[in-house]
Amino acid sequence: MDSFSYDTYKRLIKDLMKVMPLIDFADVQDHDERFFLLRHDVEFSIEKAFAMAKLEHEKMGISSSYFFQIRNDSYNPLSYRSKELIQNIHAMGHKIGLHVNTGSQKDFSQITSSVKQDVELLQNGLGIAIDRFSWHRPSHELLKKNIKIKGLINTYDKRFFHFYGNKPQDILKIYYYSDSEHIWKYGDPLNILHKPVKKMQLLIHPYSWSKQGYDNETNFKTIIAEKYHLMRQAMNSECHHFPQEFLPKNVCLCNIKTQDN
Repeated sequence: MDSFSYDTYKRLIKDLMKVMPLIDFADVQDHDERFFLLRHDVEFSIEKAFAMAKLEHEKMGISSSYFFQIRNDSYNPLSYRSKELIQNIHAMGHKIGLHVNTGSQKDFSQITSSVKQDVELLQNGLGIAIDRFSWHRPSHELLKKNIKIKGLINTYDKRFFHFYGNKPQDILKIYYYSDSEHIWKYGDPLNILHKPVKKMQLLIHPYSWSKQGYDNETNFKTIIAEKYHLMRQAMNSECHHFPQEFLPKNVCLCNIKTQDN
């Protein structure tokens, strides 16, 4: 693929839908012969997630799943601004889930308990029913465990994900592609158009995508600029006595746009 632009994204999803039906995790049945699952893990920017959700809703006519962390130093999903954005994403028809960062936890029973508690916290805070979760950078041990929690969909469950450990296989029951680190770590998902692939899950990170299709370095600059402007807005609304001269003048980052139209 040529870039991480919204136009590229639209073409990607359109091409994949030509060979597999896009369905929701909750609608997968054991007898399904083909499906295409689409999820978004939100790591740095709820604003970018909202922009992508709006693109899918208004320009592509599709719905997908957006997973948000509550143990994240980059954003607060329960702030008034973030809560409104996530509720708007949900109102567009997208599903909302918990993106789970297990941190240093190793005990699987403790992890299960934490997921339940965090789901309850997120859904109570947002006023949205949460029925799914995704792991953040899961270990092989965690994937191998295939944790099941009553009433919740694990996006890495064997119904949606083929875990092969340290032994890559030429043929997978379910193919998995991700744009992690602003690259296609597991290959270009469009390669499936030339393979006998019947089932796949695609993980997208909204912060990587933009109208302009920035490269990795420039893209991160836009995220930093976005955070700077949001913090400045917060200071202006909460602390009118804060000396403006204390704000660094070089964070505008060459006038890079932080909003995607």
